[in-house]
Amino acid sequence: MESTARLIWKTVTGRVVVLGGKMAIIGATVFTPYSVVQTGPQGLYSIQAPCGVTQIEVSHPDFYPYSTHVALDPWTGETINLEDIQLRYRGKPRRRW
Repeated sequence: MESTARLIWKTVTGRVVVLGGKMAIIGATVFTPYSVVQTGPQGLYSIQAPCGVTQIEVSHPDFYPYSTHVALDPWTGETINLEDIQLRYRGKPRRRW
């Protein structure tokens, strides 16, 4: 017997920044088991995920990865804002000439 249940999807938004500051991280990869996006010029992302508990991971070659589980409630608004996700830098800052 086939299930006719439909998943309720939420939009999860936020910004990826450097730990301890507000500098945006451009080109960070944000992914859930259902979709993948990259941050834009202001470090912003918007990704789709079904309601329930879902894992969100953020990675960038210059920073340590970040992972968290988020409970998405079907009775709240359409968009969930996670605010700033802070990533810790892996090494020495690059010199800009």
